[in-house]
Amino acid sequence: MDKLAIVVFGGAELLPGTRLANQQFRQYLQIAKAPYWEIIWEPTEDGLAHLNYPIVAIGFSYGAVKVAALQTPTVIGKILVDGWCVWCSNRVPVFRLSHDNITHLNALAFGGGRQLFCAQPSVGHLQLWSTPQEVRGWVEGDRQAQQSAADFLLASITSTCVVELDGTVTTFRP
Repeated sequence: MDKLAIVVFGGAELLPGTRLANQQFRQYLQIAKAPYWEIIWEPTEDGLAHLNYPIVAIGFSYGAVKVAALQTPTVIGKILVDGWCVWCSNRVPVFRLSHDNITHLNALAFGGGRQLFCAQPSVGHLQLWSTPQEVRGWVEGDRQAQQSAADFLLASITSTCVVELDGTVTTFRP
């Protein structure tokens, strides 16, 4: 494989500010993307079925529900950003980002994941999604080491695969 699909499901755009937050996250991801990534925004189920290379799915708020429900065999990782009350099995590595401590505790109660990020200090729900590079926090298990939500997000994506020197993407399961 020489490609990794980054499939993104944004928040429900009916809510105030979400459309702009989705656009800002899309811009951030385009800037941060690796050469072997193909970013696919809000694909249909039929569109996902035609992908024959590995997928890391990212979902924000309501989009986290869609990511948790994905059963496509090529999904190698799931990232839930502020997925309140969203249960996600650990069939593949699951990573979660929370904008505050209450959301973090909710993530723990609904299946946890391989790694969890919690904003510290707390930020607004939309801020975590729209500007992850500006949000600082800690990873569960090491509250002393601060990092940005963007660094956590990128590390979560890259931890699901290995990129060889020749550009080949090798995936692995937990």
